[in-house]
Amino acid sequence: MQTLGQLIWRYHPGTHRYEIFAEGGGNTFGVELDDKGRIFSGHNGGDTRGFHYVQGGYSRKGFDKHGPLSNPYAFGYFDQMKHETKIPRFTHNWLKYQGGALPENYNGKIFACNPLLAQVTLSELIPEGSTFRTRDIGAAISSTDKWFRPVDIKLGPDGAIYVCDWYDKQVAHLRTYAGQVDDTNGRIYRLRAKDSVPVKPVDLGAKSTVELIGALQDRNRWTRQTALRLLGDRHDAAAIPILKKALFDTGTELPLDTLWGLIKATDSMKPWRWRRLGTPIHLFERGRCAFYATKSLFQFISPTPLN
Repeated sequence: MQTLGQLIWRYHPGTHRYEIFAEGGGNTFGVELDDKGRIFSGHNGGDTRGFHYVQGGYSRKGFDKHGPLSNPYAFGYFDQMKHETKIPRFTHNWLKYQGGALPENYNGKIFACNPLLAQVTLSELIPEGSTFRTRDIGAAISSTDKWFRPVDIKLGPDGAIYVCDWYDKQVAHLRTYAGQVDDTNGRIYRLRAKDSVPVKPVDLGAKSTVELIGALQDRNRWTRQTALRLLGDRHDAAAIPILKKALFDTGTELPLDTLWGLIKATDSMKPWRWRRLGTPIHLFERGRCAFYATKSLFQFISPTPLN
């Protein structure tokens, strides 16, 4: 397969399957996958915090550089997410915080690397129709040291936020290619709650399948996503009845993660995996789970029948 231009793509390491998830996205920086399966990215451009992608969608891209959309019959394209005010400078990689260890008012907020302004910008996502718009709240981290260059940001296993600081007088790739880079520096910062206590390292890979299924209900998205990956790696048939029971249990707080775990364990999707609606789970969560069940019926080829 040959592609040209900005893309969000995915690759299955087991089946070696490569496919384009969405086309476009401007000068894409990073990929962020939230706890509802929605995909975002930062953008090397102005007056936006980035793009929100939908599967099979077409977004704005560098048409002058990369040519028109690959589908000549596409009905236009999606723009980047709107921002409430003019932005002095773009952000690069960003994180939607869902770690459960910071104060509640930070949950769901965007922490965005802004290397040219020497700060980590704090923004919020506001639903708008079928997509989102953003509004800046302030700076989660700022520095008067102009060498402070936050270029990457990640959620950690302890629920804290980890920031990669390039720490250099410049952050331009052209100068880097010319050798004008200080490779003796570089830092990683941790952003945590004031009253947080150290968390002992946990090796999820050493956990049993039952313990990994329990981890799908953890408040930290990092833990849930790591447990999902490990369940997918194992393909443990013993997980199937446990996940089936949890999926239809009204006490399951995060049915989407349970549904994804079942898909990972079986590599297939069947109608019975609909999460039972009419439970105390938030309406959006229930609807999203039903949406994924319906959508998966059309995405998965030759599913393995399950009783």
